Amino acid sequence: MNFPKRLLIYVILLVTLNIFCVSLVNLLGWIFDLSNDLTGADPPMIAPFLAGIIVALPIWIFTWRFAQRISISNPSESNSKIRNLYLNIVLGIALINISVFGYRFILGFHQLFNEFRFGYIASLIVWLPIFIIHIKPAQKEWFSENARARIHELFLNITFLVSLILIFISGREIILEFLNYILRLIFPEDVLIGSNGFDYNPGDVSRLITGMGLWFYAWNLRIKKIDLDFRTVDISVISVSQIFIFFVSLFVILGQFIELLFGLNNIQESFIGRFEFFPEVFSFSIVSILIWAYYSSSFIPTKLGRKFFNVSSSINKWIYRYSVRAIGVIFIIAGAVSGLSFLLGLPIQFSKPDLLIPDEMGWETGVISASISATIMGLLIFRYINYRIKKDISVEEQKIKVEKSYLYFVAILFLVVLVGALIAMLTIFINDLLSGEIGLSTLDIIRWPLSFAASSLFILILYRKNISTQFKSSSVTSIKEYKAEIFDLGSLEKHKEQLSKVFKIKKWNSIENIGKFSIDKSQIENIPNELEKIGSNKDYILIDVDEKNIWVYYYNN
Repeated sequence: MNFPKRLLIYVILLVTLNIFCVSLVNLLGWIFDLSNDLTGADPPMIAPFLAGIIVALPIWIFTWRFAQRISISNPSESNSKIRNLYLNIVLGIALINISVFGYRFILGFHQLFNEFRFGYIASLIVWLPIFIIHIKPAQKEWFSENARARIHELFLNITFLVSLILIFISGREIILEFLNYILRLIFPEDVLIGSNGFDYNPGDVSRLITGMGLWFYAWNLRIKKIDLDFRTVDISVISVSQIFIFFVSLFVILGQFIELLFGLNNIQESFIGRFEFFPEVFSFSIVSILIWAYYSSSFIPTKLGRKFFNVSSSINKWIYRYSVRAIGVIFIIAGAVSGLSFLLGLPIQFSKPDLLIPDEMGWETGVISASISATIMGLLIFRYINYRIKKDISVEEQKIKVEKSYLYFVAILFLVVLVGALIAMLTIFINDLLSGEIGLSTLDIIRWPLSFAASSLFILILYRKNISTQFKSSSVTSIKEYKAEIFDLGSLEKHKEQLSKVFKIKKWNSIENIGKFSIDKSQIENIPNELEKIGSNKDYILIDVDEKNIWVYYYNN
């Protein structure tokens, strides 16, 4: 089938299916929800819904059956991008509607159905069968190397990431309320308004359960079971982002405690008033470390010795370690910038304090607190991760590549910061020079870009040898890379993990044996007769085993 015809068929399917589903949902919603709060449809207004069902349903059924017949008779049609794009778009729309129903149902169930209208069931009645009809052709051999698999991987990936976002947000809100509840129990005399009870938001619980349902489907039943490239990327991104959130939350908590120590004698607030920041920030720490612990267990050895799932590639480990090292460098630089800016502000504090924007204690204690906190965090992170990297003496290709990327990141990031800071400094200085107003006010404005420039220059000098070495070497030559394309008759599948460690597998082909033929004119001319039984949509392989015979194999294109 040519592309325009295929595109027309699946556009018709998508449009008619959505018209039918929307019309049926509204019609059923009007029937179930007798108060008409869901649709607001009076009896005469249901005519468009009935018309939509009558027109769209026959067209969709006819077109769907036609598309199914073509895909069965021609296997290459079932692998077309347009078909699988349609299938996964429908799955996405159906999953959104089912998830919204689940959220509303759980929310209504919690409140004894005070907030749940039975008209919402219409969405489940309509979209669940649609999901079931489309899921089988959409996920058929989705882990194989073809275009359709990539589209379904994208669908699973989006579902998985959305579920994690829902779990993170709602889990953080529930933990926040729990920490506030503990704080109110410990210091009940500080509670002036409200009660000491555990007053949580039912919407957070409903959102959390909905997110966990999506996560269980996309991750636990699908992505977790197949070790594909996109899963490796997901694990790396999640692990690094969650440990970054955890470190930032600890940095904020430590900085707030240091600032409280500076002004301990001047604080007149209640205990809860002084520490109200703690539940807000620590709730991020708890959620992020829980998510991090689950996904990092696959590539980081822990004292618990528990792996929730396995990954064959070691690249996750090195991406994580060098990303954490980069985070440590950023914290150290942030501490240096804040500390240097504070020191440059001291002459202004003593000479013209009105130029500064002081806090409650008359000094920039927030700046120095952030500097101390960032420096402590950066040094601890940097020292620990360097110890872990040096302790692992294995020389791996992935390690060399990731280390090279890390040095490029450091060089580019701090070079950009240095250039930007120098431009800002010169702009301020030239502007004040032309206006004849150079003085302490110039120092006050210029101290932040000056701090950034000095700190960035220090890092570039510190890494200059490593950076220059990496830029001089055009490629990694210490590790040999063996590329291979596998043709498997069935016995190599169980050794796939071991083979992937030895070879960089470009493609894995599962092949079938057709037979053995003699190398003579009559036998070679007879080969096409055997191939007619299989079809022209296959790729064929001919291998000469000796001077007289050849073996013929095939695999799907």
